[in-house]
Amino acid sequence: MKDCRSRLVFLQWLSCKINMHYNLQKAYQNRENLLSIRLIFPLSWIHSSIFLTYLVLVLVVKNFLFFKDALTYIIFIESATLLVNWYVFCTFAVFLWLRLKMENSTKSLAKKVAQDMEADVYFKQLRNQLG
Repeated sequence: MKDCRSRLVFLQWLSCKINMHYNLQKAYQNRENLLSIRLIFPLSWIHSSIFLTYLVLVLVVKNFLFFKDALTYIIFIESATLLVNWYVFCTFAVFLWLRLKMENSTKSLAKKVAQDMEADVYFKQLRNQLG
């Protein structure tokens, strides 16, 4: 009796570990969400750090430095505006670099799967569930 009970407990534990309600759409959506996070998180971190540094530096320079004449002040303001433009360009360049990096990793993964002659994991699990 004890042996049957331990087998029953093991089977219940095993059935909890095996996901019987596999959903292809949900798995695909989770993968896309992960890719989006891998793209947006570094971009938002770079944006926050650079823009916060810019705001603090402009605030400090405007309040604590004395400009001799209006021309020096205008040059400072124009330089600060130019920095924002460079920042936008750099953020766009980082976005393109991250996107290219993700596409290359996806292509290399696709090549690896093709070389091993394996089907896509999602369709393999779906086929196992249906068959």
